[in-house]
Amino acid sequence: MTFKGDHPCLSMMHIIAYAPAIFFAVLLAGVIIHINIPMPFIHPLFGWVAGGLLLILCPVLIAWAQKYRRTLYVPVTDRTCFNFNVGPYRYSRHPVYVSLVLLMIGAALVINSLAIIILTAIVVIKFSFFIIPEEEHELEKHCGGVYKDYKKSVRMWM
Repeated sequence: MTFKGDHPCLSMMHIIAYAPAIFFAVLLAGVIIHINIPMPFIHPLFGWVAGGLLLILCPVLIAWAQKYRRTLYVPVTDRTCFNFNVGPYRYSRHPVYVSLVLLMIGAALVINSLAIIILTAIVVIKFSFFIIPEEEHELEKHCGGVYKDYKKSVRMWM
């Protein structure tokens, strides 16, 4: 979808674009740590089954979120910015982040890496206290009470 230059959501594009890169960089760091300092923590069979299911679920959730993300944007003349209660956004304010966390946990289970689990926890804390509040502040600034009401009715993660 194309946006007019004065669309309030354009100011957020720079914030949202970096999140997947952060998750994948941390996942790569966890794999490198695991190769050098293996820290197994579960039975391998359980890891393969549970991790495999999570790895299958992740792209499905991302595709579902992306499908509805395109419908969130409404014309510039409507200052509410978004219709938030669609698709996976009815259950989580950040379903793509949820999916990326599940991807990291799935990878950690498949390769049996405690290092990736620990790094995932650190990323979730960073996103919960720094990145997501900044994004949500921008949405509140541009969308006002509509986003505040949405925050009250839908959890940040799930």
